[in-house]
Amino acid sequence: MAGTRLLELAQQVASHYEAATGVRCTVMNLSAGKNHVPQCPFQGIDCHDCAETHRYCANLSFRFGGSYIYFCPSSLLYWSSPIVRDGLLHYAIVAGPVLVFEPDELLAEFSLESSTVQNKLELVTRLPIERIHGFAENLRMCSGWASGICEQTMNENRNQLDQQSFMNEYIQELKGRSWQDNVQSAIESLNKEARLQEAIRCGDKKNSLKLMNELLGMIFFKGTESIAQTRLRIMQLILIISRAAIQGGAAEEEILNISYRCQREINRYSDQTSISQWLSVVLHQITDMVFKTNDGRYGPLIAQAVRFIGRNFDKNVTLNQTAEAVMLSPTYFSKLFNSEMGISFSQYVNKLKIEKSCRFLLDTLVPVAEVAQIAGFTDQSYFSKVFKQQLGMTPYAFRIRGRFYPDETFEIHETSEKE
Repeated sequence: MAGTRLLELAQQVASHYEAATGVRCTVMNLSAGKNHVPQCPFQGIDCHDCAETHRYCANLSFRFGGSYIYFCPSSLLYWSSPIVRDGLLHYAIVAGPVLVFEPDELLAEFSLESSTVQNKLELVTRLPIERIHGFAENLRMCSGWASGICEQTMNENRNQLDQQSFMNEYIQELKGRSWQDNVQSAIESLNKEARLQEAIRCGDKKNSLKLMNELLGMIFFKGTESIAQTRLRIMQLILIISRAAIQGGAAEEEILNISYRCQREINRYSDQTSISQWLSVVLHQITDMVFKTNDGRYGPLIAQAVRFIGRNFDKNVTLNQTAEAVMLSPTYFSKLFNSEMGISFSQYVNKLKIEKSCRFLLDTLVPVAEVAQIAGFTDQSYFSKVFKQQLGMTPYAFRIRGRFYPDETFEIHETSEKE
């Protein structure tokens, strides 16, 4: 009964989709014979057997997040989306064929008279190639509804695929480096950790995920480590993420609960794919807390401004640029920012710059002049002046003190509260 209902839903989707788009739609029963695949307009005259192509691509649409666009052997375009129930692929909805090339470009592929092929091509829907992705995405969403799959689940599947592809490409890039480059990678790893912390502090999900995947790629690239060593490195990464989230305003107790839960959960995972997917979920949970906390603390407009500043403070972001980003006038935004944050715009930007410089002074051997530039200061003397105003010592003295008395270093926001 459930199978019959699923087929009815798939047929309804195909019928409505075809009526709305003008593109032929076929429900393909993957357990049935060839008569359940889309009919080729060249069938019976000079056509390759497309049945296996359609079946293969239907399975790829299931594997690759709900959509797959492909050419048949006759160079006509199709796109496919799966109909799934209880995690199993039952049917596929295939849209097409459509013609995205000029007819003259296809005539040379057939050993028939051009008039015969031309007559067949006139029956095929023509679409510009730039519209195909939108058509395929609509079919993916419709097939997800028929399958009872929520959009979140479909997006998770697609994100997991993107994550694995990105990490595999990054690992291959690391393998292609010389041993001198890999020595440099150790320094690069520290820089990425610092940038990851910055991204999390300002709730920048996109950058956070990218940097986390790069750090995961570095961890998995080693290859010779045991699973226990890999888990230890992952937990170190979670601690870095957690600390940054607390500094970004997330509730400390909630973040500590996540860290504690991660210590118990990580032993369930033993391969690269499952660890990556699990850590991606953890990262989203933590960055969401930064978003929610800042939205509740400052209100959505100022929270949006804080995130914009966090992404751009080291690029000499201005008050006018930030006001434009949140669609307020500069004058009104300046007053609102002072009122909500208790600090002027320029003071807040300098605070972020000094925080970034502190991390580079403690964690790297980059010269002070370069640290000033990295943090967004164009003038080293002004950098030293602002640094001393906020921390009561020069950048060089801070670096020396941090190396010899690491327990006595302090965070800027704590100092500013005392002043």
